[in-house]
Amino acid sequence: MSRPPVSSGALLRDIQHVTTRMKKVRKLMTELRIGSASEDAWAKAASAGLEAAKSAASIVATMPEEMAEPDLLLKTVQMQRYATGILVRVRRIRTALSREGGVRELASGEADFEIEDGADDE
Repeated sequence: MSRPPVSSGALLRDIQHVTTRMKKVRKLMTELRIGSASEDAWAKAASAGLEAAKSAASIVATMPEEMAEPDLLLKTVQMQRYATGILVRVRRIRTALSREGGVRELASGEADFEIEDGADDE
């Protein structure tokens, strides 16, 4: 199913919306590390992160070539870098949850997913 024609303004709003979703997921993951979260809460956070990263990939995949202007491309690259950081965290969460004591590992910081998000907070 193809996406209907879209303006560069609408595409920029989509990028900002997905970036906001990813920031919320990142904040949730940080809060889970601080609190005593259950395995289910970690799994839901990983799932939300994966969905947000999939949305970011969808925006890139459906961007019309004629909209490849520098400002929009820069925002797209920043969004992709943020999505990559979220995906790294999702992988680390899922790996930790597959092991015995994974929740303790995540809460103690042994899973170490403090990475640079690459997002520009303009």
